[in-house]
Amino acid sequence: MQIIKIVLLVVAAEFAVFAGIQADPVRDIYGNVSGDVIDNSVNIHIHNSGNNCKGLDDMIDSGSVCTIINRKWSEYLYPVQGANYDCERRQIFTWIPGGCDSQCNWKIERSGNKFRLKSLHFDEYLYAVVDSMKYDKQRRNTFSWIPRSACDNDQCYWKIELLSDDCSKYVTIKNVAYNEYLYAADGLNYDKDRRRVFTWTDHYNVANDQASHWEIKC
Repeated sequence: MQIIKIVLLVVAAEFAVFAGIQADPVRDIYGNVSGDVIDNSVNIHIHNSGNNCKGLDDMIDSGSVCTIINRKWSEYLYPVQGANYDCERRQIFTWIPGGCDSQCNWKIERSGNKFRLKSLHFDEYLYAVVDSMKYDKQRRNTFSWIPRSACDNDQCYWKIELLSDDCSKYVTIKNVAYNEYLYAADGLNYDKDRRRVFTWTDHYNVANDQASHWEIKC
């Protein structure tokens, strides 16, 4: 009888160890259990639950009053009153103190797969300047065109594209003529209240550059 008890205890102990291993398997660094069957037929994203993600057409209601907010600085894009670059060009900034008035209102006009951004306060289009008027080697000035004459060349047109992140509310704004992204600069403020806005002349991947990300609210 004593021998039988010992054998039973050994078997029970081995079973407990085996059951423990099965109950708490070793996981790899991505959280998958070795040997698990991964079902790729369902792609779940917590922030995407409920199918509330907006497409670009939903986000940009062409013809409506819109505001454009920089992701990194949480500041509104606007054309300035009283600090023109010259008699034909109005400077574009973001407003550092926060908040927004009618100077921050834009109309986004679609033309095929590109857009024009028109200040509703001044009735002027946003555009990127020619090479001879760049701020420096890497930064191209952006202005609004005061004469209000036709602004139909590619300097006045922009590609607006959603970030590739699932359900992102942010877009990039890229000038069609120069293939350069609009961004709000760091360390080159016009004054304590106004941040300069350029396009970046060195083409680069903007996926992780929040200064080049914008939220459009219409």
